[in-house]
Amino acid sequence: MRITVLIHLEKEDAKSYDAVADQVTEGLRQHGHEVSIHGVHGNPRQLIAGVARRKPEVIFNLMEMFGDNLLGASGVAGLLDLLDIPYTGCGPGEYYLQEDKVLTKKLLAFENIKYPDFAVFSQDAGLETGGNLRMPLFVKPLRMDASIGIDGKSLVHNAIDMMKRVVEIHERVHDAALAEEYIDGREFYVGVVGNLEPQAFPPIEMDFSGIPNGPPRILDGKAKRDTNTDE
Repeated sequence: MRITVLIHLEKEDAKSYDAVADQVTEGLRQHGHEVSIHGVHGNPRQLIAGVARRKPEVIFNLMEMFGDNLLGASGVAGLLDLLDIPYTGCGPGEYYLQEDKVLTKKLLAFENIKYPDFAVFSQDAGLETGGNLRMPLFVKPLRMDASIGIDGKSLVHNAIDMMKRVVEIHERVHDAALAEEYIDGREFYVGVVGNLEPQAFPPIEMDFSGIPNGPPRILDGKAKRDTNTDE
């Protein structure tokens, strides 16, 4: 098949892209596909023109943001829908649901699936207390992913520290804050692929044994991006 790997560029004039694009390209070529890479920062006309020029049968979508918009993945998927080109990964609705953690919780509630009790602190709301939530709480941005806005101070044990964390998320991340009752325990990831007949892959457990005693055992921003830390 003729496949275009769509990847986000850090800047409009960037000459390089994430190494994941090369890894995906190599894997696809090993299976006999004709593969090109299309790197875009935040220009929709450039995205459309590059796709039209390459004429792919499928787009391997690696766009997790668009320009400086950290929540731009749903817009990219919507644009690909309008172009009527098949692509891998979530559609715009699924991206929006995975970004808004409270909407996801409401869907879980409809299916009687349990989740930690929570409170949302929006940027334009007045003073709130979090209701009857039980400490400790885990406070994080409502819509960010990739552990943005999550670090060792995300776990709070009193209302004062909770509100400090909420204000920090408002000011630094520019997002609403989500405070959840903290559940300590093992952490698993399960990948799912497919549409009408989705297939679940074997679970992967996160190993926190390398984290020193003291900080909460969470996969924070340092663990994902800072190679010079214990995390």
